[in-house]
Order: sequence, then C-alpha cells, then structure tokens
Amino acid sequence: MLVTMACTSSAPPQQQLQTPQKLGDEEKTGNGGNIIRCSGQLPVVLDFYNATIPTLGAPAPTLVDISQYTSDQVVDFFKFRFTSFPYFQHQFEDALKAVGPMDTWLSANLKNTKDANETYHLPQGCSQEQAAVRQGTVMYGDPDIINSLVPAQKGLLLVHEALYYIGDTVLGLRTSEKIRSVVRETLKDNSSAVALRAAIYKIGGLVSPFQIVLKKWRQICKQK
Repeated sequence: MLVTMACTSSAPPQQQLQTPQKLGDEEKTGNGGNIIRCSGQLPVVLDFYNATIPTLGAPAPTLVDISQYTSDQVVDFFKFRFTSFPYFQHQFEDALKAVGPMDTWLSANLKNTKDANETYHLPQGCSQEQAAVRQGTVMYGDPDIINSLVPAQKGLLLVHEALYYIGDTVLGLRTSEKIRSVVRETLKDNSSAVALRAAIYKIGGLVSPFQIVLKKWRQICKQK
C-alpha cells in the first residue's frame, strides 16, 4: 500500500539543524543519568531509588532482588521483561546499541554539570550526583561516580540511558519522570503487564515507524 502525505504548501521541507549544547548548560535537555548517595548506604541509580519509594496510596513495592546481578544480567532481565512487547524489545535493543557499552563512553568530570530539568526532593543526608550525560549519540560518564556503583547499579544506569534514548528520539521527552515509571514497573516483583505497557507507551515505546514519520511530517507542515 502506497501512502502519500502532503502539506498545504508546495515548498519542499527544509532540514532542521540543531547545535549540541555545551556540558553544564542549565537549559540542556535533562536525561536524569544521576545517582543518589545517602550517608551510610551504597550509591544507587536515581531510577532505582525512585522505585523503592511508597506512593500516597500504597506502600513501597516489593522489587525483584537484583543486588547480586552483574551489569549484563540486569540488562538481560529488562530484555526478558519486555518479551511480551516484541516491538518495544526491538526498540530497546537498538537503543542499547545507540548509547553503546559503558566502557566506550567518554570520560568526563560531570560534578558541576546540571543535566536534569526537574526538581527531585531528597531526604536529609542524601545527595544527587551526575553520573552520565548524552549529547546525541555521544555518551559521557564520570569515572569516579560510575566506579562507585556496584555492577547491578551500573546495569541500571545503562538501562536508563537506553530507555531515555527511546523517549528522547521518539517523543522528545525533556525529563526522566516517565522513564522512572518504566523502571519501577519492570522491577516490581508482581509486575503488571497492563501497567508496564502503559508506562512503556508513555515514553514512545510501541510506536511504529509510520507513526513517527507522520508526527514529524505534521510538525514540518505546522512550521510552514
């Protein structure tokens, strides 16, 4: 089937070029590649910390114990959880390839980098640190911070970056709030397929290539 799309204007669409912003720019897209460090506790990825917090209507969920997993085992665990959603599983695999293995990330001092465009309140004795930043498909990692993580948390950081890559490239997400919902639902011991599907959809998962092209074409048309 041949699908033809046309704008009301006959002028050809112009390519939109975007200049990468410098590291540390306060208006930079926030992807939340952060860790939480609390006094007397091992540092954890922000997504994991968020998954352990109760809501106003329910206690903290029981999570699958991944504490002894290697980084690769954590990634494989998420792949397994996504088997019920073949198209999203494919998206996730592609995103992992796009951000690359952690040992290929460029080493950078991110201690003064503000990457998140959101406020996240932490209890006393806890602080948030920037572990990783992505610009396009170029990943930067702070070795001091990343090396302080146990293998399972390194795996979660990689998972986070892959999920955010999907949300950013498909829907243009500017915060990681919806990414954390996917991680939370995936890590639940009694994970609901319905709840996980809803969380995945909100980050641009399960969206077909045709839908993406159609959305971009409509955006171009609006600019004319």
